Amino acid sequence: MPILLLFDIDGTLLRGGPAKTAFRQALEGVFGTAGRVDEWSFSGKTDPQIAQELLGDAGIPKDRVESGLDELWERYLGEMERRIPGDPPRLLPGVPDLVGALEGRRDVALGLVTGNIARGAALKLGAVRMDEPFQVGAFG
Repeated sequence: MPILLLFDIDGTLLRGGPAKTAFRQALEGVFGTAGRVDEWSFSGKTDPQIAQELLGDAGIPKDRVESGLDELWERYLGEMERRIPGDPPRLLPGVPDLVGALEGRRDVALGLVTGNIARGAALKLGAVRMDEPFQVGAFG
């Protein structure tokens, strides 16, 4: 039975890219505010949790946030797709070599555990050609 090795995406596999800008644009487009997005810590949180926190802090009722999440994710993903070519994320040093070495082993399976919504994770990883090695995932 293979050993399952789990990776986070942001800060572990890659850094940078347009995600925060795309998130801000989507929040403003759907809810009329992005709250204090530039001051907010995204670390260790799921995308839905971040949206709830930011918008709750800005006075948007929880039920209004929940009813707007589908539109938020649609806009966010559209903004990501539009912005990635001009501002792609960057793989962290050593990641391609490490993942390449592990990917070739029969005793190892690679997976993701991330707060990113699944399609956002796919966009980020696809931008750096790192979407193939991961066989399983848990997403925000």
